[in-house]
Amino acid sequence: MTRYVFHQVLFTDIKITSFIHSGLVDTCVTSDVINDSNITRTVSFLHILPEKALISYFSIKINNTYIPGRLMTKHSLPTIYEDHPVHQLKKKTHPESGEVLRKFEMIYRMQPNTGIQFKLKYSHVLFRSQSRYLYKGIFLRENLVNSLIADVYVCTNVNTKFLRTPTPSIFSEMDILHGTVLEKKGNFSHITFRSVGKHNNPLWKSEIYVEYDTERTAESGCVFVDERGYFIHKFSPNLPALPRKVIFVLDISGSMAGRKIQQVRSAVSNILQTLGNKDSFNIVLFESVARVWKTDVGLVRATAGNLISARRYISAIDPEGATNINEAIVTALDLLQRDNKEDSSKVNPFLDFIIFLTDGQPTVGARSTDVILKNVEKKNNQGYGIIAIGFGKHVDSGFLQELAKKNKGIWRHISEKADASIQIQKFLTKTLIAPILFDVKLTYRPNIATLSTKLFHSVLRRGGEIVVAGKIEGTSRMPATGDIVSLIATGKTDKDKKNMTYELEVCPIQDCVIPDATEDKKENLAERFYAILRLRDISRYMRSTLTAEEKKNYRREATELSIRYSLVTNMTILIVEKNNSRLPTHVQPRSPNFPGLPVNSGDVLPWIFEGDPHFIVRLNQKIKVCFTLGGIPNKVYKILHDSKLGVTVNGFVVRAPPSGLADEIHKTNFPNKAPETYFQRLSFIFTRVKLSFLVSPHNVTIVNNTNAKKSHEYTIDASDDFFFLNEIEIKFSIYGVGKMYSYVNLTLPEKVTFIVKLHRTRDQVLLNHTEHREDHLDMEVDGAQHLSKQISGIFGDIASTSLHSSWQSPKILKHEKQFILFYRNQQTKVHKAFLHNPMKRHSYVPCWHVCDSRILTGKPVSSYLVPDLLNTGS
Repeated sequence: MTRYVFHQVLFTDIKITSFIHSGLVDTCVTSDVINDSNITRTVSFLHILPEKALISYFSIKINNTYIPGRLMTKHSLPTIYEDHPVHQLKKKTHPESGEVLRKFEMIYRMQPNTGIQFKLKYSHVLFRSQSRYLYKGIFLRENLVNSLIADVYVCTNVNTKFLRTPTPSIFSEMDILHGTVLEKKGNFSHITFRSVGKHNNPLWKSEIYVEYDTERTAESGCVFVDERGYFIHKFSPNLPALPRKVIFVLDISGSMAGRKIQQVRSAVSNILQTLGNKDSFNIVLFESVARVWKTDVGLVRATAGNLISARRYISAIDPEGATNINEAIVTALDLLQRDNKEDSSKVNPFLDFIIFLTDGQPTVGARSTDVILKNVEKKNNQGYGIIAIGFGKHVDSGFLQELAKKNKGIWRHISEKADASIQIQKFLTKTLIAPILFDVKLTYRPNIATLSTKLFHSVLRRGGEIVVAGKIEGTSRMPATGDIVSLIATGKTDKDKKNMTYELEVCPIQDCVIPDATEDKKENLAERFYAILRLRDISRYMRSTLTAEEKKNYRREATELSIRYSLVTNMTILIVEKNNSRLPTHVQPRSPNFPGLPVNSGDVLPWIFEGDPHFIVRLNQKIKVCFTLGGIPNKVYKILHDSKLGVTVNGFVVRAPPSGLADEIHKTNFPNKAPETYFQRLSFIFTRVKLSFLVSPHNVTIVNNTNAKKSHEYTIDASDDFFFLNEIEIKFSIYGVGKMYSYVNLTLPEKVTFIVKLHRTRDQVLLNHTEHREDHLDMEVDGAQHLSKQISGIFGDIASTSLHSSWQSPKILKHEKQFILFYRNQQTKVHKAFLHNPMKRHSYVPCWHVCDSRILTGKPVSSYLVPDLLNTGS
């Protein structure tokens, strides 16, 4: 009798240590994973890095053997990596807060009953905003988490004014870990976070927060200098906030009805309360036409009475009509110009601006976004700023980006979540922090900043700071503790230029002793502080207009800094090497050999398919090809039949739903192209043990035919974390890494494993946006070299070409501007392509796309049609 046994398969312990010294954060993340099953498992190490963080170290420890990462410059990258995606950090926008997040991912295949440890180190700088420094950590998992322990050490050069661990309400869907302050004395604090016990919630996430500020006994502050002459200076003068002029332009068309308008009312009502009594504002509501709140003047002062009146006006909004974006923005610009008609030369986009919010696209008036952009550009000749907010799924993000970019503003997309009002409010609160100074230039006397980060900044906001780091060079005597340095700060207020002189004392950089964390403490604080900020400056300069020689010099400097301080930047790559075989950190290890294919050395990429679907195979060490099946919807195709091993794999194809305008354009340009399709069901038939497995994106049905008179079926949901074992011959497991998708593994005694990834198109949170428009399946084969030569089907027919020794080796030649593949004594046109790797999110496989698949299989696609999923005919 068949017995079913269930148990958990992968367990993880996560340890984070962050050391914050004078705003420089050094973080070490250690993840220990145990695979207690008796089959090979794929484990993911995922971590979210702060936007400007730079990785300094990565290693893997397997069976007490360390495999450290090696930093290399891109120009020295060996050719072995040309066919692989090397280490990358993928940028994503947090759907809750709108912040840019960067995901580091390493995928590794673990042997049965083994453990593995990942270690990642990175550094970044905290900048003061809203009179505080905020440290934030986001931690993801795709395995079961036994425990998460985080220790944050805060060390400042002066005493800490306050320190707390807040719980922002915007992250209500997260597991917010509450910190415990273990020690707080003078300039040193230690906070610990603990989350112990298995977390079974799919795609479980945790966030930790620490915010603090330091005492500021003197406005001028100190220049902190170490014994080698490297210095850090933070400039945060006590100046009054400058008055602002704001027009709120809010979409109240019919599509805003319901929860959307309620969220906007709540957010804007709260934002109005942040305006100071010197600020001025007005409100423009628009649907088919634009309506102005105060029509008799351009703007009104933000007095208590006017704010109450504005909030009542907003609370009475009743959505209706179409969307006239052009009239709304032009009307707002008219109001600003009317208010500034006496002195329009002093318009400042940081002080005089429009906050524009919409949930759709223009439907009346000027409907072309290009026309609207031209109209706004013509009207906005005085340089008012425009802050654009796109709300919901149907906004034109490209248009809003251009609108903000061409009008000296910024833009943000707000997801349509239950807490959208908090998203809007948080974004606008940060955006509306009052400026205190513009065009700020810092000059030190004597000139200590001979080597420094940038000394010019466009704006300084209340509660913020300007940070300068560098090295004192070319002086006869190094400044000593107690010396005085003069700082001349030049800037502009809303009216005129302002010159300020400060007397700065030279102070030593304070040391901090960290209990049980000496391994992760780094020396030369000011020097590394300078290197990280300088690399940030260079990155900004490289985006501006430069000569070829200037770009060359910046690239050289960035490369030197990256190598000297072991920092992964655009100039460098982190490589993990094992037993003299190189493995880029963003590549999943795969089976090394498959002699059944016509290759020179037996090195073959395991075949996979995705999308239409695409099959990917390696014809030899240099040539990797991909092709489209071009299957007919609602038909079944034979993918693989191995008569010796007694296994058959069939696939049921469905048509993908249309994606709107993109499909219409594609249909127009390619009228004869077959519809896009997916594999929605797969069958695995094992005739030796009389078992069949029918896999869909949501469940697996096991058909037991051992009883000649009656078969038995058993259906399992595929959305939970568990392991399932059939004790006859076929090992079967389901591993649900989340509600969006999970894996199904079927392993033969011959060490051939079919790995199926189950995709489900559901709303996701935090980085995992919907990747496909239809529930479907992807698959690869681990241990494909153990399949016999008695194979047929789509995959089998490609493999069988190795039996024809008379055929020439495959090769690709360039003829004029085209590439030609010579294969099976035939030739066909090919072109370069990058296909999504179905077994690894946000990763792409480079290949040569073959338009006519018959050159690879030797048969038309109709030859692989079978009557049903359980058909085993060869």
